[in-house]
Amino acid sequence: MPEHELLEALFGDISQLSATGFWTSLLLGGVVIAALLALWRKLTLTMISSELSKSTGIRPHVVEFLFLMLFALVVALGITFTGVLLIGALIIIPAAIARNIASSMGVYMFLSALLGVLGAIGGILASYFFGIASGPAFVILLGTLFFLSVIRKLR
Repeated sequence: MPEHELLEALFGDISQLSATGFWTSLLLGGVVIAALLALWRKLTLTMISSELSKSTGIRPHVVEFLFLMLFALVVALGITFTGVLLIGALIIIPAAIARNIASSMGVYMFLSALLGVLGAIGGILASYFFGIASGPAFVILLGTLFFLSVIRKLR
């Protein structure tokens, strides 16, 4: 069944995730969250000004490298859920929604993570109840929330 494998690679299929894969993903997701919480002040300062972060003793190249490694880990974990084609949406849409409604960097980071988790749960539930693939369901759900956040922001 090469067609099934191709569709699974492109759009993901979380229903095929084993118990070991689930616990591994959960553990690695926790590692990513803990690392981001530990790095977020340094990361924020580095994003604002590399020179300013250097003057405070932060090594911006190290912080940027760590962030890219965390980003790569999130992409690797997310491909199982959404597939290769939709992984960008898994990462970008929750952050875009949070940016439209957050009042500070801390709230922005919290909302990004919360919306990603809620979108994943919503995609799984939509997949179960409506018989559609979880990856596209995630994108449709969060895409709708994004447009609502844009409308809210314009008011």
